[in-house]
Amino acid sequence: MTKDDVIKIIDGIPFYNYDYIGFLYNKLQEKDKKIEQLTNNWNKLEELIDEEKTRLAKECSHTYEDSLGKTKYVNEDIFNELNNILDKMNKIKDGKNE
Repeated sequence: MTKDDVIKIIDGIPFYNYDYIGFLYNKLQEKDKKIEQLTNNWNKLEELIDEEKTRLAKECSHTYEDSLGKTKYVNEDIFNELNNILDKMNKIKDGKNE
């Protein structure tokens, strides 16, 4: 949306101030930049988690017996926790914050 688009929208509203409209438009542009930065950071975090999951999956071929006698894979707990984090992030991203 351009500054002229904003002006067209409020053209019928009395007592508007073009300087204030410009100020508001600049604030919207700043917010758009911040949202874009947050989105980029979010995507980078998702990529890092996926990379770490891939690394852990390669190491999960080794098994061990825990203190309760249950056979587990090496790094299985960390892998599962990363899966949980990624699932929660996707719910937030999809607007299903529970």
